[in-house]
Amino acid sequence: MPYEALPYNYGNSKKFQILVILPILVLLYPFIGWHNFLIILIIIGVHQLTSRYIQVSIKTDYLLKKEQHINEYLEQAIQEKISDLKLANKALEEISNKDGLTGLYNRRYFLNNLDELINDTSCSKFALLYMDMDRFKAINDTHGHEVGDQVLYSLSKRFANHCKDNCTVYRVGGDEFAVIIKDYEDTSYLYDIIDSLLKISESPIRIPPYVFNVSLSIGVAKYPKDAKDKGTLLKYADIAMYEAKITHTNQKYFFFDSDLSEKVQKKHSLEVMLKNSNFDNEFKLYYQLQYRTSDNKLVGMEALLRWINQTQILLIG
Repeated sequence: MPYEALPYNYGNSKKFQILVILPILVLLYPFIGWHNFLIILIIIGVHQLTSRYIQVSIKTDYLLKKEQHINEYLEQAIQEKISDLKLANKALEEISNKDGLTGLYNRRYFLNNLDELINDTSCSKFALLYMDMDRFKAINDTHGHEVGDQVLYSLSKRFANHCKDNCTVYRVGGDEFAVIIKDYEDTSYLYDIIDSLLKISESPIRIPPYVFNVSLSIGVAKYPKDAKDKGTLLKYADIAMYEAKITHTNQKYFFFDSDLSEKVQKKHSLEVMLKNSNFDNEFKLYYQLQYRTSDNKLVGMEALLRWINQTQILLIG
């Protein structure tokens, strides 16, 4: 931080000249008289005071300019540091929001984004697609996690390249992905995107020397039609995805609806009732005899365990 030195005219002391002049004035005193001698002394004194004032003013002005220069330098240095910190914070935020393997947005950013969309009054609707790879565990168990990671990376790149302007893809954990589709036109638009996702996932993934054929199970929940809060929306999308995974048809996606909700609720109620049931009093063992029709001969029997429950008569088997 270089700065110029004091002006050249600062510090030129007149003390030496005064020391030379005063003895001469004393010698000339008898000739010039006390009145002139006093005037000369006054002139010398005023000159000294004025010179001192000018020297102080020069130094004060110099110090003020130097302080201003230092402040400007420090302000510039602070702004540069702030700019560097902003860039560093932006990079850290980007890292904290991205999945290290795939480069997609991670679960943390996904959940925050859901909150933002739900609280954004300008966003009238969006759809949540919850996706899970089928039989991915077999790839990891057979070929190792390194190969499994390469499969996930390849599939993630397909999702990212396929994603439209109103779609955002996230890796929410393991082999699970999510897609948020904002302000979609109608349900047919969602069907088109789902079909495209299924097609790009079914295209063979080549990790030499292997070739993998993977598939997805997709569950769809819509905001605000199906749910108006994050927790319920996530639960419904997960329920729909699980239904797609366990179904024995070729349909690889499910939209959450009231029928599916009723089915899940009945299953949950059944699980709760089974957990709280009295096994000795409510479960009865029956034997169903089996006869051969040709000669009416007993050939075996079938054991049946029936649940006698008075509150849910439909559950009796």
